Amino acid sequence: MSSLLPVPVALRHIEMIVAPGPDYKAIRLVQETRHGQTVDVLHRSFDGQGNLVLESSTLPNGRQVVKQYTYDQANRAVSYVLNGREMWRNVYDPATGDLRERDLAAQKVKVAFERLPGGEVTEAVEKIGGGVVSRQKLDGNAWQKQSASLENFY
Repeated sequence: MSSLLPVPVALRHIEMIVAPGPDYKAIRLVQETRHGQTVDVLHRSFDGQGNLVLESSTLPNGRQVVKQYTYDQANRAVSYVLNGREMWRNVYDPATGDLRERDLAAQKVKVAFERLPGGEVTEAVEKIGGGVVSRQKLDGNAWQKQSASLENFY
């Protein structure tokens, strides 16, 4: 006679929080309980303006991924840190508020922007500690799209 043992079932808890901001995911916390252990599968924290400031997730292999985002007083994205390592940093022009450069420390590259008379912008990609890799001019519309995509990264 064989006896049937109960099969452990993974329980999942999802907490939905509507966060203000640019149509980001409203899910703040996903937890799973397996074999009596509760694991945060996904955890998001937002600041008072609705900006995502922390996202941590646990991969199926148990490895944890932690993403941190910082913003300036004008509510613009300033930096992104992945597992304690800064991946990029935005620098803004204090006079105009325009994005002046994005430093990609992990790739040892900097993308610099300079506004020209007439509305065009020069974009220069530079190796940190080296020379300019590429340079191109962007018209005002292309610059606005490029700038917006770098400031609203999620």
